[in-house]
Amino acid sequence: MKFSLSTIAMLVMCGLCFGSQPRPRENDLFKMELAGFVVNRSASGLQLKYIFGFATKKPAQITHVTVEDITEKQPIVLVDDKEPKIEKNRWSGHSAITPVTPEKTPWMFDNRTTKMIFRITVSTESGDKEVVQPATYPASSKQMMLQMASKPKKS
Repeated sequence: MKFSLSTIAMLVMCGLCFGSQPRPRENDLFKMELAGFVVNRSASGLQLKYIFGFATKKPAQITHVTVEDITEKQPIVLVDDKEPKIEKNRWSGHSAITPVTPEKTPWMFDNRTTKMIFRITVSTESGDKEVVQPATYPASSKQMMLQMASKPKKS
């Protein structure tokens, strides 16, 4: 996965905000390392992509990884990785791109901390393991990401 310099900067900023994040959840198979998002600028406008990652704690043949947003009553599948690749004991995946608009992502535009809950299910030959990872996104971080992504790139 290739990231632009602005995307990397935004990920670093999210990492700086991690101090206010709930502790990474884990089980005997894996430990969450990332449950966040990035906002990028494209020709069609601002776009949001959720990014997730975990470290494996023991060798296992992982056959499927699913990440769902279970914040609301109806779960939303964000990642459905049917051929997960584990490199150096780590997996990462991302959602499809969503336009950043008040209609599609209203939480990005409010002045409150956004709290989300993600369910990560990892399937192996011997069964499924899951964790429920809460995440918080402060209003100041959301505003900063929107401002950075809105600025035109210098050529």
